[in-house]
Amino acid sequence: MTTSLYVRLPHRPIQSPERWSAGALASVPFALVREEGAQGAQRIQREGTSRPDELPGADRLILLLPAADVLLVPANVPPLATPKLRLALPNLVEDRLVQDAQQCHIALGPRLRAAPARGWRAPREPQSRALMIADRAWVRFILDTFAVHKHRTCHLLPAQLCVPFETAAPVPAPTAEAAGELVRAEPSLDAPAEVPAVAAAAPVAPATIALDAAPPTDPDAPVAVDITVRTGPAEGYGLRLLPANVANWLAIAPTPATLMVSPALRALAPGLSADPATATLDWSTWAAGARDALASGEADLCQFDFARGGVAGMDWSLWRLPIALAVLIVAVQLIGMNARWLTLRAEQKRLDTAMRAQLQTAFPNTPVILDPPAQMRRQVEQLRLAAGKSAPEDFLPLADRFAQAATGLAPDALLALDYHGRALTVTLKDGTDTAALRTAARNVGLNMDAAEAPRGAEATVPGSRWTVSIAQ
Repeated sequence: MTTSLYVRLPHRPIQSPERWSAGALASVPFALVREEGAQGAQRIQREGTSRPDELPGADRLILLLPAADVLLVPANVPPLATPKLRLALPNLVEDRLVQDAQQCHIALGPRLRAAPARGWRAPREPQSRALMIADRAWVRFILDTFAVHKHRTCHLLPAQLCVPFETAAPVPAPTAEAAGELVRAEPSLDAPAEVPAVAAAAPVAPATIALDAAPPTDPDAPVAVDITVRTGPAEGYGLRLLPANVANWLAIAPTPATLMVSPALRALAPGLSADPATATLDWSTWAAGARDALASGEADLCQFDFARGGVAGMDWSLWRLPIALAVLIVAVQLIGMNARWLTLRAEQKRLDTAMRAQLQTAFPNTPVILDPPAQMRRQVEQLRLAAGKSAPEDFLPLADRFAQAATGLAPDALLALDYHGRALTVTLKDGTDTAALRTAARNVGLNMDAAEAPRGAEATVPGSRWTVSIAQ
């Protein structure tokens, strides 16, 4: 369930854009509508007139541009990319405009003929579409004025595409037998004057004429009537007249037509509502027509330079499910990581308690236990030394292991052997295969790393120096 704010805009002022101010949109009629789904019921919650900065917030802001300010022109649109198409559109309609085409905002309107389906691929042939043309400065002024309103998405629709229009039902063509009988019929003096035609005339769809009070652009301006005419699915126009001239225009209005009059005009022109066939034009009609126009996806003037892109123009309602799934995945991951960390911490405490208990059992005289493995190793070494046994890091066990690894060395390959800091310092003759020696030392549990350069008197001994220690 979403809320939509429908706003009827006034006509473009006759002054130059430099003289426009907030007074051009000082008071606009609006209706706040709650909608239940794309085709659900629409309920008007609030309607009236207000300043743009005092309008109630809504999920969607739908601005209805007067039909007199939007020109619908049919054209064959070439299959171009969006940047190139924006530059090519003025060339298609410049011969039909009074003002410079570069000063107009040209948007793609409804399709006039059904295009062949090509899936995700762009069309390869020109498309017959209606182009929606409006004054660029006026459109920019409108969107900048309503930028302070709280909404998620903004749409700008031509009013002539928001009034209802009923297409005429197709008349079936005569059968071949009936046509043959008409062709074979011979003329007769006794025959009636009226002869049925072979093919019925094409049905004419009644136009829709909507009469409503025009929103004022100037408080001192006289009351005017906003006339919106829709003559086809993608055809329509509008004009603005004084109430005294409406009856004269209706005398030359297109026929057949469906007349719709707003309640605000019934007091100004009582003769408009005398016909019982006259329908009522209210906010329910505007809201339903605007929703149908938006559902087609081809009636929004917010295109190209005025497209509301980025984060501010996104419809986040479509991303609710993906965002909820992402949040759920992150939450499950965090819960799993914390549960695993708590399990490992409990295991660490259990192992630490077991090691402390084992150290306390083996060596009860240990005063303070800080690092049970290191203290256990130190106590065992002290016991081994007290018993007269050599430690693996002593000179003799270390030299014995190195001798096992160096069985493949030449007799003159070992130049010097030194013991310091529980490690052997071995000096080898240049050209000795140290790679094979290091592999053999690793097999007997020794680490053989390159030693630092010799200093002092030892610098006179040639060859390479290596440090041999017990592998940890």
